[in-house]
Amino acid sequence: MAVEASATLSVHEAAELLGRDRTRIYALVRSGDLVGVSDPNGRTLRIDRSSLERWQVAGGTRGSPQTGVPLAVERIWSPGRQAPVQAH
Repeated sequence: MAVEASATLSVHEAAELLGRDRTRIYALVRSGDLVGVSDPNGRTLRIDRSSLERWQVAGGTRGSPQTGVPLAVERIWSPGRQAPVQAH
C-alpha cells in the first residue's frame, strides 16, 4: 500500500530537505520562489511541496539558472494560483 505524501511541509521539514536553514526558507517564501500556506489562524506557515520541487528542478538557486530571473507566478504553473494582472 502506497503512502501519499503530504501536499505541504513544515518550514523545518523544507529546510532539512533543501539543506538550508529556516531563515532561508522564509526568505524564499518572501521572494516568491516557494509558496507558503498559512493555517486558518495565521500562526503556522506550511510550504507547498510542489513549489519546493519546482525550485529544486530549477536549479535550487534563486531564479532560473539560465536567466537569473526569480521564479514568478507568470512563469510557473501552480495549482490554485492565478497570475497577477499587470497594469500597462
